[in-house]
Amino acid sequence: MNYIRSAIDRHIGQRLREQRLSHGLSESDLADRLAITTTQLQLFEYGLKRIPPHHLIRTAEIFGVSIGTFIEDAPMQGLGTLRNAVHMPRSCASLRTRSLPFDA
Repeated sequence: MNYIRSAIDRHIGQRLREQRLSHGLSESDLADRLAITTTQLQLFEYGLKRIPPHHLIRTAEIFGVSIGTFIEDAPMQGLGTLRNAVHMPRSCASLRTRSLPFDA
């Protein structure tokens, strides 16, 4: 099987591994809680496979952290970091929408 490592997948995987180790969980403990194999978890941690959003959400719940813990400061080639993208919705929340008249 060919795996392509992207910088963001490596970053998220590294953060995932850091959280797992800081919470004292083994690979098999976390894999069991996520209902995946230890091989899948290893692929996620080494950035060889992209972690699906539902696993990332569940992992954040297990560790009691926000999803931002995993993606904050992740590199985005040519676009700065994901920190900017994570904060963008908050910036846009202050924008007001207005009704536009429609021609009948």
